[in-house]
Amino acid sequence: MAGAPAAGAVGASAGGDAPASAPGQPGAPGEVTEPAGPRGLDRAAVSLEEFNYAEWLAASLGSSPRRVKRFANLYRLVKAMLSGPEWHDFDLEDARACLTLLAIQTGAPSVAPEVLHDLITGARADHATELLGLPALLAPRSPRLDPADVERAKQIVRIYVGRTPRDPRRRLEQWSPRISRLSFRREAVSLPAPAAHAAAGSATS
Repeated sequence: MAGAPAAGAVGASAGGDAPASAPGQPGAPGEVTEPAGPRGLDRAAVSLEEFNYAEWLAASLGSSPRRVKRFANLYRLVKAMLSGPEWHDFDLEDARACLTLLAIQTGAPSVAPEVLHDLITGARADHATELLGLPALLAPRSPRLDPADVERAKQIVRIYVGRTPRDPRRRLEQWSPRISRLSFRREAVSLPAPAAHAAAGSATS
């Protein structure tokens, strides 16, 4: 696929530049790995489904190999941090939601805090269905946005929506608080409320 990283780029190891095990490939001899979850996903390896979706997203991260590596490492970290019950319930839709949010965080860092803010607070643009109704992408409020980041974030969201037919926003809202805690840019700027929410607030005050 044009623009996608070479095979193995998304599976870069957390500790260095050498690629990690390919999807489905066993770890080093003697390495103790956790059994795959009930939905066929593995904490220590990347399934073919995860890998293919990550490669779709990686094409939207820009040209920096560091971004692709950070994206891969953060996803491995998210899976490693899940508790036993959380891992038991973790499925491919959760994986796609986490990968999508991490792609926005690493590929569109100037707009990511605003996107995460909208998902955490449930903010929606009036009558908008495009781009999940996210004000951050339809009418950005931050004064310090890189326009290229906004376009990358839009592309990432469109990839996600195209592959998540059922209630795509719900899983993003579910995972956005956890993903936001992994951000190095935690100053989500001083964001004014979207117009619809501001109007609702004044009507009830």
